[in-house]
Amino acid sequence: MDCDTSFKLTMSIKKESDGIPVFFKVDGNRFKKERTVKLMVDTHYRVDFSFKPTQTLIRAVIQEEEVDATERVYDSTASAYSCRLLTEGTVPSPKGTREDLPFLLQVSMSTH
Repeated sequence: MDCDTSFKLTMSIKKESDGIPVFFKVDGNRFKKERTVKLMVDTHYRVDFSFKPTQTLIRAVIQEEEVDATERVYDSTASAYSCRLLTEGTVPSPKGTREDLPFLLQVSMSTH
């Protein structure tokens, strides 16, 4: 039996206080990556993940810390989840540098 395991993941980050989205910035060759995202310290963010076709989010880890994800949509064509990213106590990066912010998502194609 052939099983297609591909899916599309869309991710967005918004400031929780006002819902303003965070956008990437084109930095050219100044850093390891051409595009970066600048997050503010001591700020709460909402991170949304949407999957097409439907995936079940089993576990979400942001910067080595497991976070609770809330299911927002789950139907036969798509699923969506939200979680919080808190930057309280984060030390600002030195000027001219960027730090990676790793995301780990464990998903299952199994039904709900």
